[in-house]
Amino acid sequence: MSNTAFYHTVAHTIIQGHGVEGQRHYVLYLLDGHECRPVAMWPLLEYFLDMGRSRTAAWQRDTCRAVGLFVDYLKANQTQFRDSSSSASSRPQVLAGFAEALVAGTVDRNGDDLSGLYWQEKSIGRANFLLSALTAFSDWLVNRYNTTAINPWKQASMAEQIAYWRRHEKRRNHALLMHTYDRKDALARSKVVRSIRVKRRGAIGDTAPVKYFPDERIADLLQQGFTVSGQQRSRSVHERLNIRDIMITILLHGGGLRESEPFHLYVTDIAVDPSNPAVRS
Repeated sequence: MSNTAFYHTVAHTIIQGHGVEGQRHYVLYLLDGHECRPVAMWPLLEYFLDMGRSRTAAWQRDTCRAVGLFVDYLKANQTQFRDSSSSASSRPQVLAGFAEALVAGTVDRNGDDLSGLYWQEKSIGRANFLLSALTAFSDWLVNRYNTTAINPWKQASMAEQIAYWRRHEKRRNHALLMHTYDRKDALARSKVVRSIRVKRRGAIGDTAPVKYFPDERIADLLQQGFTVSGQQRSRSVHERLNIRDIMITILLHGGGLRESEPFHLYVTDIAVDPSNPAVRS
């Protein structure tokens, strides 16, 4: 479900002036005051014109949407932000709250929403795109009008640097032009991260009981649940039962392996336990 626009609208319209007469661009209009008089956000249009033809019309539309949603979030929570602005230490991280609202929505478990936005949850990918689009526009404003960045860079922790290099190597190994990757540039990039990033949803522990297979029925499952079709009366266990699937089930249930892990085991992984030669491990 798309989030409803309360304080903005986006239009694909013909531009007059700015040296681009007759060209169509997406324009973000802010709804000003109680009269809801639309006011074009000219800095965003300047940003689009500055980017030229290096970006698509779809990118313009989605960037308008990202900035517009941020405006809606600011308007809906302006009382809270104003009340918290008296102390710098208690001032909320507005962009962090916006990112959280994108991923988790604004509706609580009781179906209430104090902001009145009633945003639904967005996917991690979509939330990342909206936050990145908003951050890029903010960076452009810093360079063009010397404004304050809403999502500045900060020094990356060791864990963040490790995560960066894992992503970098994965992209590099799958890139057609992997030989063009600049190691020095990547090294410099690994040392900084954005202050605000989209966080993955946490697990909700009280929504439903955890599903598990009852221990008292595991013997019945192994003896009756893996019978080979047409071999029910065979006296040979290897013919009557699917031994491979039984062994996988034992590893999952008794060994704590995840679903995919048994398929990465090989015969060479089995060895004699030196502390107990009678047992294979």
